[in-house]
Amino acid sequence: MTSTAVTPAPGQAPARRTGGVWPLLAAALAAHVVYAVVLLPRLQSHVLSDVDRVGWTAAVAARVASGERAYVDFDVAMPPGGIALLAALQRLRGGYWLLDELAVVAALRVALAGAACFLARGLTTRWVSGLVGVAVLALSTAITSGNAFEYLGAAALWTSLGFGVRALAGEAGSRARRSTLLAGFFAGATLAVDLNAALAATAGWVATLVVVAGCVGREARAHLRRWVARLAGGVALGVAVAVVAAAAIGAPPSAFLRSVVLDGLGVWGSLGAAVPAMVRLTIRDSAYPASLVLTAVVIVALVLLVRRRGTLSFDDERTRDEPPSRWLIASVAAVAVAGHGLAAAIVLSGASSLPWLATGLARWFEGVPSLGIPIAAVLLMSDAAARDGAPREAGFGTHLAWRAAAAFAFFGGTVSLLGLRLHPSASDASPILPVALAALLAALDRAGLRRLAAVAACACCASVFGPSLARALAAQHPVASGPWRGLRVGFRAQELQAAAALVQRSSLPGEEALVAPDDPQLGALLGRPRPPLRGAMVFGDLYPERLVDADLALLERAPPRVIVLHPRAPKELARLYGHRARAGGTLRFFEGVRALVERRGYRQAGTFRTVLPWTQGAIEVWVRP
Repeated sequence: MTSTAVTPAPGQAPARRTGGVWPLLAAALAAHVVYAVVLLPRLQSHVLSDVDRVGWTAAVAARVASGERAYVDFDVAMPPGGIALLAALQRLRGGYWLLDELAVVAALRVALAGAACFLARGLTTRWVSGLVGVAVLALSTAITSGNAFEYLGAAALWTSLGFGVRALAGEAGSRARRSTLLAGFFAGATLAVDLNAALAATAGWVATLVVVAGCVGREARAHLRRWVARLAGGVALGVAVAVVAAAAIGAPPSAFLRSVVLDGLGVWGSLGAAVPAMVRLTIRDSAYPASLVLTAVVIVALVLLVRRRGTLSFDDERTRDEPPSRWLIASVAAVAVAGHGLAAAIVLSGASSLPWLATGLARWFEGVPSLGIPIAAVLLMSDAAARDGAPREAGFGTHLAWRAAAAFAFFGGTVSLLGLRLHPSASDASPILPVALAALLAALDRAGLRRLAAVAACACCASVFGPSLARALAAQHPVASGPWRGLRVGFRAQELQAAAALVQRSSLPGEEALVAPDDPQLGALLGRPRPPLRGAMVFGDLYPERLVDADLALLERAPPRVIVLHPRAPKELARLYGHRARAGGTLRFFEGVRALVERRGYRQAGTFRTVLPWTQGAIEVWVRP
């Protein structure tokens, strides 16, 4: 296939030639939406705290919708944006159902794919950015979270970086100023939806500024100072949105800042707990599947790239106009449609399980984006900064944008994954995912391995056959009432329903029941009032240490009729939540509840199966005599 490269003059926007990308994205999006609708009513989570996080935003929003004021009547280190959104939806719908938040999450997965495509287009060609969008649509089904606030935070974070790389890539005039302002705005707006994303944005942009300051020449320093000022102005506007969102749910700024910022940073600021997690993530754990063959593919791609282009500079990457052939576009679209369509057909067929080999391969294909991590690292450390043909008024260019994106992804992404026992793949919505994926596909495409780039994007589509599909197939039992109304659940969720039924048999409707640590979905199933604890959610980084003594004293004065322990032992809790359990107040509160059970003579009414990440566990139901 031959093509003619068309490069616009310095400062001009890339040519608006789609090369069939929009039809490709439309086909993949349509297939994904069909699959998402089929999957939506099936609960795909174990519903065990941080193993599979689901429904937290709606649980807190239900209290706001009932008239309570977040951060005033109760404390939780969860920003107000997601709470306000779900509370408004619950008022509109007339009640609290988990299905509503799952629908919001499904829509936000599409938004994540759009943000990834937008980010990639600021770095590379329309064709490669289209491949990134197709891949992330499929990979989004593998993200373990089922909480709207986390998806809102990831979407804002990725969008912030997307606007930032456009400004750094050499956009001129008002377009560059607008992109810089919006980059700051979305970075600041992360504080309105997810503190974890806000910390990642802070770390990412600080690292980016260090890289940019070290790359541009002295003649561009004045422009750099103006760029930083506009970025800071945008951040201020985004933070203002967070304050407005807090006011919308009845919280004054001081209460919001205390509960979200100070308490949240108090958990993350525990160096004794956070440093080992950082060492594990950056030194001990594998960053990508480093098999001999896959490592060779990455090395060959870089060697061919240098031979073909004569440099590692990506300065012409956005303006390269090498549209793919129609059959290649059609092939990728066919794979995306077939993958989502086959997964939807399997669900509708009534099948109850997948072959273990299929699930295992799908999990392996989720790691494809992480192959771009070493390529992004090479771009970050390469000295081919934007010097040739970039707009001289800024000293910026596409290669500098790549370096900045890699710095943002590595530093911001490490912070976003710090509390999770995950490697940086599709398992969590870290900024490492879109940047590494874009680096991999762009490098393959530039090296003349265009078909291999398409194969890599298609491989990501296999992730729809991963654990989320297996859990959806196991969800065969319909729920007709309660907060899970309209859902189908599997045997693990049935265990929770059985535990809830025992609690209801062991207590009167007005008597209190406590789940420790908090599992919002299990607590909602109990159908019994929760003790009026000051902490809205007794979970890791959402439960501040300063509330422990008062909440334990309240339980001592008025012990609840029923206490449900899930997990049942402090050592299981510490292993499950990692450093966040020790840094926050959750572990000490849990130990206090265990002591209360023994001291007040609670009797064990029953145990039920649950699954911990490393072993079989149990839910214990204790009843006060």
